[in-house]
Order: sequence, then structure tokens, then C-alpha cells
Amino acid sequence: MLKRFSLLGFLSTVILLYSQASSDFPRPWQMDFQKPATPVMERIYDLHHHILIVITVIACLVGGLLLYSIWRFRASRNPVPSTRSHHITLEIMWTAIPAIILAIIAYPSLKLLYYMDKAQDATVTVKVTGHQWYWEYDYPDHNINFNSYMLPAEKLKPGDIRLLAVDEEVVVPVKTNVRILLTSADVLHSWSVSSFGVKHDTVPGRLSETWLNVNKPGKYYGQCSELCGSGHGFMSIVVRAVTMPEYQAWLASKKPPTLAVPVKPSVDSTQLSVNNPVSTQSPNIQPAQVPAPAVNTPASHAAAGKKVEVPGAQEKTTSDMGNESPDTKDNGKSSVFTTNPAANTLAPASSGPAQTDESYNKQSSQHLAASSSAPKIKENTPSKNKN
Repeated sequence: MLKRFSLLGFLSTVILLYSQASSDFPRPWQMDFQKPATPVMERIYDLHHHILIVITVIACLVGGLLLYSIWRFRASRNPVPSTRSHHITLEIMWTAIPAIILAIIAYPSLKLLYYMDKAQDATVTVKVTGHQWYWEYDYPDHNINFNSYMLPAEKLKPGDIRLLAVDEEVVVPVKTNVRILLTSADVLHSWSVSSFGVKHDTVPGRLSETWLNVNKPGKYYGQCSELCGSGHGFMSIVVRAVTMPEYQAWLASKKPPTLAVPVKPSVDSTQLSVNNPVSTQSPNIQPAQVPAPAVNTPASHAAAGKKVEVPGAQEKTTSDMGNESPDTKDNGKSSVFTTNPAANTLAPASSGPAQTDESYNKQSSQHLAASSSAPKIKENTPSKNKN
């Protein structure tokens, strides 16, 4: 019976050693890894087979020695057992040989750990945030953010895999170093894609890093591998690897549309000359029309039919003129005049004879003289009592 089990174990080891995985998602009764899609997974695959050979040899050696000891030192052949308790050479051998085996296993293991640690010269950065129970993805270099949920059974399309298909896939370019930053918003999760050799915990409040470089285009599936609550089994992962032109097109489709900014017409230097700085033959630019400067004279206002305010004069009515005192008459106020375009004369707004420019100037001079000769009002200041 023992020999039969040993033979079955050996055959199983040989089958696992030489079998090649041919899937990028789990299949029923699959016994080996998924097909490697990144250099990291290729090295993991090679290290696994390397260690599997070592442990197979050890298992066969230890099993053979055990079977030999059972047969060689059975009670019928050795009625008087040996009383030996120590063997220096044997003790050194069974201490040194396992140490050498561990060193043989440790060197490629540590080398792979350092290779998996950090991406060198990453071109694309993707930030992964775990939520209960969905994934959030950010492309910080392109200001792209979206959430990814597992598709329910009623929304599956032909070709979708139940419990693995999602509504938003992560898109990365092939043959390009991609940096993956991982964190969590609530509890522990684990972002795991077997074909990439990535299984990394997302810890709240901590930002960790890993990387990948997909060898060929295709879809690669994964799931959360850390128990995170009742929806743990529904946190699916789908990564779609595409060529660089397809990746650039996907980025363009994810970015929001930008509004077009109108461009102002520019002046062609060939249309400029010394005498004509801006050519009138240009369809977009017309020469500026500079208006003639306006002359602010009573005659010009008379031609335009406008009202003119004269400083120091005031529009008066008959009742006001009769009630004014000599000291306050025409003191610092203005009178409004209207112009008559036909006669080119200046007339006050109240009824009265028309005035010409000469009479207007004379009246203004007389008014200024009267204003200057008006008696000044002294301020009433309290006088000091002189004792």
C-alpha cells in the first residue's frame, strides 16, 4: 500500500512538472498555474519548478531510506536490536546537507524578491484602491478615475465569464513597465492576478507598490484574495492588455472633451507697408476710422443744437430775479443756454433776445468782474475776552 502511494505521488509530481498551463483564468480541475503573462510570473514559474525538483528528490530520497530501514531492520531479521545511540559522521551529514539545500533554494528566491520589489523606469502608473466591495482605479498621469464592479448574471454578454466579468476593465499597454500603487479605503483587500504573478494586499492608510509588464495582448482575470466581508467573492479584476496605439486611443476616449478656444485673426506681415500699416485688402482686418476732434466752442455747440452750461451763471425765473439780494446774485452758479443752429447764436433757456458770440463773451466778462467785486462775507468767530 505504501509503495502504491509513493508511486502515485511521484507520477503526480512528474505531471505537474511538465504540464503547461494554457489559460488566463481558472478552469475546472486545473492543477497547474495559469500561463505566465509577465516576466515576474515567468520567473515565479521557473522558481516553482526549480524548487519542485529539489523537494521531489528529497521526498524520494527520504521515502527510499524509510522503506529500506523498514525492510532491513525488521524484527524477524534483527531479533536483538542495536544499542548504538550516537554517530558523529551521520549527524554532521544530516545537518550539513539540509543547510546546503536551503542555500540552493534561498539564492534564486531572494533574487526574485528583489526583482519583484520595484518597477524601474515605469511608463504608466495605475493606482488601485480597494472598497467594500469594488475596485477603484486611477491613472494619475492622465486624470482618469473610474470604479469597477462585477457584472451580475443578468447583464452578462456572450463570452463573459460568470463571477469574473466586470463593467470597467483596467487597460494597460503591452511590453511596457506599469507601476501599480495599492491602498484601501476601508478594510484589508488583496489585488491578485495569477497570470501576472501579482498578489498584493491593500492596507488602509498605507501605499504599497508593485509592477507588471504584460508580454502579449489579451484579457487577464483575478479576484480579491483577502477575506474582506460578505461581498469578498464578488470583487473581480479584469485587466485588458492592448498595443500602445490602442492604449492611446483608450486614453483619449476616457478624457472629457475640451472646449475649442477661438483664435484671433493675425496680421500678415506681407500686407503691412510704411504708408499703409494695415492693408484694406485684408478680408479680416479693416482700417480704423479715426473721428475728427471736436471743438468745444459756443459756435460748435450752436451748429449741433446742444445746450451749453456757462460757469458762474444761473438760469433764473422772473420771480427769482425779483427776490434775490445783491450779495448773492449770480454767485458761483451756472445758467443753461440753448443754441440756434440756423442763426449761429447762443440764447438762454428762458425767453429773451438772441445773443451773438461777441455779446456772449462781453456778458461773461461782466459777470466775472461782478463776481470778483462782490463783498466777502466774514466768518463769525468768537472773540476772546481781553482783561
